[in-house]
Amino acid sequence: MIYPLKLPGITRRRLTDIVLLQMSLLYHAANTPDVSQKSCACYLSAHPRFHTSSDKIAQWIWRKSVERQHLMYFAATYCSVDTREREAERRVKIAWCVRLRKEVEALLALDDLPIKIRPFNETDACADQVPAWVEHAKNFLLYFYDEILGDSQKKFPPELFSDPHAKEFGREEMLAAFLRKNNAEVCSTCDGSRYYTSGKHVHTDLDHYLPKSLYPHLACHPYNLVPSCPHCNLLKKDKDLLLYIQEDRKYKLSKAIFPYHNFNLSRVTYLEVTPASAAEFITIGAIRRRPDQTEAEMSQTIENAICLQQELYNIPGRWQNHEQALRIGDTLFRRMRQFLADGKGAILGSGMPAEVYNSLKQLLYYLDREDQQKDPFAFAMTWVLATLIQQQHSDPHLKAALVAEINSWFSQNLRESKQRDMYVEELLRIIESHQEQAGTPPS
Repeated sequence: MIYPLKLPGITRRRLTDIVLLQMSLLYHAANTPDVSQKSCACYLSAHPRFHTSSDKIAQWIWRKSVERQHLMYFAATYCSVDTREREAERRVKIAWCVRLRKEVEALLALDDLPIKIRPFNETDACADQVPAWVEHAKNFLLYFYDEILGDSQKKFPPELFSDPHAKEFGREEMLAAFLRKNNAEVCSTCDGSRYYTSGKHVHTDLDHYLPKSLYPHLACHPYNLVPSCPHCNLLKKDKDLLLYIQEDRKYKLSKAIFPYHNFNLSRVTYLEVTPASAAEFITIGAIRRRPDQTEAEMSQTIENAICLQQELYNIPGRWQNHEQALRIGDTLFRRMRQFLADGKGAILGSGMPAEVYNSLKQLLYYLDREDQQKDPFAFAMTWVLATLIQQQHSDPHLKAALVAEINSWFSQNLRESKQRDMYVEELLRIIESHQEQAGTPPS
């Protein structure tokens, strides 16, 4: 992620209830081969989080035939028919459920990063193959997401939440809360696509940062769901980001690769930009760690985050495409024209370059400090403009070309202003003539 994200409190509370409910039901099923609606209600009645609505939760689960079946299959399935071996495997199943719950809870406690998250299929039973009950557990966990959060029209009912005043909660509520909390208008991964809203509906993808196909116990986890543009979600697919980190930290989730942590990649990196020929305008290079980031641990954190951006989302590789680079350059030049007000009130002559330089420095400040996360490509435009400003001092040809380009805007503005004045005067004369013919005194 180029920018850090903030998780809305409502999302954290509601989805924390969901994932802890999943873990509780799975643990109960591991202990109870003949799991039933009554046994689930009895078990949840002793749970401090769900005891007040245990019966309603059990009723909701048992109304969902597919979900109920997956839970029952998980409880009843074993690799062996031998009684002793089954008892040993039952203990393995319980320990496996405890491990999943610890990972879920660890991800809820951000202060404890990095945390180790093992592969979902990894158990201590049936070493030669994945036990069938693992697949049943996976289907049970994924059903919550696929049935509810994967559908913008469906909601989790209030009885699933520990808050007695809770209302139903689903995908639309989650996305709306995200946009309010982050005040963001562009994809925080690629910085190039706006989130699309129409009325009360938010149209964007929900990316599982740790893929739900690999980590189904995190499919509904509040810290694992990231609004994303469809392009970024399609590029990442089911890539396991935990495997892109150096070997000694394998399967450890650190703040460098965690979206909901106060790590701002845009503040510790810069984008290499090389001014090229007039026809090409710019060449975009790599994202680099800023020279002032010298602390060894922080340096490695930054390098890991840069690596993930490139490997998972092809950033900045996507910006280096010729058409994309031109789009970034054209967008920047439009911003420059708007900021310079098309030359209105400009000092022409020898004082113009200095005035333009000071104005562009102001624009650079706004791009970097105020426009990022709001305007597409603000991060890239920041470093393109910074490069142009810096090159004015060292490259007289570039300076002359930039001043000539901006001067042409001013000249064009003067011509347009004269044409506009003539056109408006003609319209006013038409109105005045009409009023005279109607006998209406001019205002």
